[in-house]
Amino acid sequence: MRVLITVILVLAIIGIAFLWGFIAKKFEKRYVTLIQSKKGKALIISGAYLI
Repeated sequence: MRVLITVILVLAIIGIAFLWGFIAKKFEKRYVTLIQSKKGKALIISGAYLI
């Protein structure tokens, strides 16, 4: 029973990692021009300061 739970947990973590990569790729394609501009850089820096 423990093995089954461990396998399910590992598969869930791997699935989340793939989903995270997919979302990051889409985000990078869409917002790469914003990130390269001065306004985008200022937005990233201010967001980092808030966190």
